[in-house]
Amino acid sequence: MQENFELVQRGFRILVASMSGYVGQELNKAYKGRWWEEVLDALSDQRDLPERGTYGELVDSLDIANCIRLLDRKWNDVFRFLLPLNCRTWAK
Repeated sequence: MQENFELVQRGFRILVASMSGYVGQELNKAYKGRWWEEVLDALSDQRDLPERGTYGELVDSLDIANCIRLLDRKWNDVFRFLLPLNCRTWAK
C-alpha cells in the first residue's frame, strides 16, 4: 500500500509544475493584473496562500489540490472556453 501512495505522490509532484503553470497562465490572461486576487477569492477557504509575491512565487505556491479547485471553481469564467468538459469531470 505504501508503494501506491509513493507513486501517486511522485505523479502529483510531476503534474503540479505543469498544471500550476497552466492555471496561472490562463488566469493571468483572463484577469490580467488581478489574477492573484481572483485566486485568493476563489480559494478563500485555503489559509496557506501568500497575499503577494512575484508571478513565479505565486504560481509555485499552488499545490495540486488548489490547482484542481481553481480549475473547478473558475470553470465557467475561464476554463470552459479552453478545455473539454471531461477535464472538469476528472477534476471533480
